Amino acid sequence: MNPQNLVRTIVVGVVCTAVMSGFALFAPLFGVTPANVPNLVAMTFGLTPVIGWVAFFVMGCCFALIYGLCYNILPLQGVMKGITYGVFPWLVTQMVMMPMMGIGFFSGSMGMALGSLIGYVLFGCCLGYLYRPLLVMKPAQ
Repeated sequence: MNPQNLVRTIVVGVVCTAVMSGFALFAPLFGVTPANVPNLVAMTFGLTPVIGWVAFFVMGCCFALIYGLCYNILPLQGVMKGITYGVFPWLVTQMVMMPMMGIGFFSGSMGMALGSLIGYVLFGCCLGYLYRPLLVMKPAQ
C-alpha cells in the first residue's frame, strides 16, 4: 500500500469508527442494546477511558487497513463490498475480543450481539462508500 493510500485509509477508518460510535450513542432510540466498547476495553486492561477510546479508534483503523489490503480480492463492489467485509471485524470482536474481556462469545446475549452486528454493518457500509484506493501510475518507459 502506497503512503497516500495508507493515510487515506486511516482517515476513512477514523470516520467509519466515528459513525459506528455515533450509532452506539443513539442505539437505545432504535431499541438496540448499547455497548460502550471503549470503556470495556479501558476497564479490562486497566486503562483510562480516554486510552480506551484511542484503542477503539486504532482498532477501527486497523480493520480499515485490512479492508484496504484485501480490497482487490473481496467480492462485490462499493457499499455491498463494505457491508460484506463488516461481518469480518464483527466476528473477530465477538469471538475473540469479547471473551478476552470476560463478556463471553457473541457479547453474552443476542441483543448485544445484534446491536454490535448493526454497528459493524454500518461501519462496513461507511467503509464501502468512502474507501477508494488511489491508482499509482507507472512512469512511461
